[in-house]
Amino acid sequence: MLKKREKKVLIELLENGRKPDKHIAKDIGTTQTTVTRIRQKLERDEYVENYRARANLKKAGLSIIITTVFEWTDQTKQDRFNEAKKYILAHESVVFFGRGEGMSGKTAIIITVHKNYHDYDDFMKGLRRKWDMYIRDLEYFTTAIDGIYKRFCTKDAVIHSLKESE
Repeated sequence: MLKKREKKVLIELLENGRKPDKHIAKDIGTTQTTVTRIRQKLERDEYVENYRARANLKKAGLSIIITTVFEWTDQTKQDRFNEAKKYILAHESVVFFGRGEGMSGKTAIIITVHKNYHDYDDFMKGLRRKWDMYIRDLEYFTTAIDGIYKRFCTKDAVIHSLKESE
């Protein structure tokens, strides 16, 4: 469990990971040394996984995000699922992949970002070529980049959770 000051530093880092420790210290009323020590602890304990720039999808030439859900038909074949997982995670367009339950028996979800539908189609053809015997009841939802109102980001939920636990 994080201490109050550690939570404050983590919130500041979530808001702006590039913010210098001395500015964080001033904002939360402590010393730069304390903030640096806390930042290092948060990184070491994996509360902070990385500091990344967030690109403009449209300017990067991407036009659609596709959410694909399906049922992985044979849960007993864990080795085959692990091979499929490795294949999916290696694909550069995959931004999220998870297992779960819902939507009339669906057990897997993949979110991908593409230049166009043809790119998505190529991705799915490759997936089906290797894993079709395990994929059933596949459905997808396409969103144009211009139709996104809020991008997938866990930052706000984490900040809310940290503030609620104080």
